[in-house]
Amino acid sequence: YLIFFIFLCVMLGRVWVDVSGLAPRDIAQQIIDSGMQIPGFRSSDKIIERILKRYIPTLIIINGFIIAVMSFFADSLGALTSGTGLLIAIGIVHQYSESLAKEMAAMQYPGMRSFLGMD
Repeated sequence: YLIFFIFLCVMLGRVWVDVSGLAPRDIAQQIIDSGMQIPGFRSSDKIIERILKRYIPTLIIINGFIIAVMSFFADSLGALTSGTGLLIAIGIVHQYSESLAKEMAAMQYPGMRSFLGMD
């Protein structure tokens, strides 16, 4: 069950990266469009994509493994909530705290409203 669960989480991570625009080619294009570059390398989307291909697939596997193991142990140990539910709750609280921090910054510094994308 654990191996199957890990496999599914890794595959879901792989699909999510492709669908959500986090694939190496998409990130490379975003880097080029923003005018940034990686020091020591030419500012070409193919070169940046090749560099990112070294890291992104490995991170997908590691993250899928960690999420699967966390969810599996939370479910098997009889936690009050499932591991997946716990991850969703943490994500919601994190997003809410970021939103609250933006609002507080906008209230204290009204000039930052356009910078924070609130106007």
